[in-house]
Amino acid sequence: MKTKKELTEKENNLIPAFFTLAGLVLIIAIIFQQPMSIQPGNKTPFEQGFDKVLSLDKKYGGDYRNERLNHTMVNISVIPMMINDLETMKQDLAGKDDNGSIALSRFIDVRIGMLNTQRLYQQAALIGPIGTAFDGFRCSEAPYLIKVIDLYNETRQQFLDTMLGDLDALFYDYPEYRSVIGFEGNKTKFYGSNIRALNQIAEENDFVLKRYCQVG
Repeated sequence: MKTKKELTEKENNLIPAFFTLAGLVLIIAIIFQQPMSIQPGNKTPFEQGFDKVLSLDKKYGGDYRNERLNHTMVNISVIPMMINDLETMKQDLAGKDDNGSIALSRFIDVRIGMLNTQRLYQQAALIGPIGTAFDGFRCSEAPYLIKVIDLYNETRQQFLDTMLGDLDALFYDYPEYRSVIGFEGNKTKFYGSNIRALNQIAEENDFVLKRYCQVG
């Protein structure tokens, strides 16, 4: 029979081993509790690609989150070059079938659509007052009024296809990326572009052309 002293020594030897084992179990539990967590400062591949897309804003004077027709816009002179860079980025994603790559490719399409909307709007604006009937007109100016009608109609359709079509569909299909792209109260201000004003100008032009110039 072991003495009380021998039992005490054995228990004391077991204490460090117990705490070592308990610590190991605790570490394993913490690791497996959050196997896919992203530590602060790290970004998913989608977020990294998203940041790369937005880095073009600095290069070309864009502002994805604040752009809006007739307010903050990318200058029409650099839009083709910016679109070319975006298309190159999209080509780099070709053949990749993971959700992040597919979602990023679709976001690039949205960004290109936003730029094309701005391009069409600015092309109409460059025609100047001669392209609208609000301040008076001559029937000899009909070609300019017709051009503005066409450009504003294209602007409106591009806006609807991009924002209410492509971007809204992206939010629906990939809700995990909504917070990165900007959703609900954090959406890009481009949604607030005054498309109704374009409709009014196009409709006014069309009205006067038909009524006074027998055009259309």
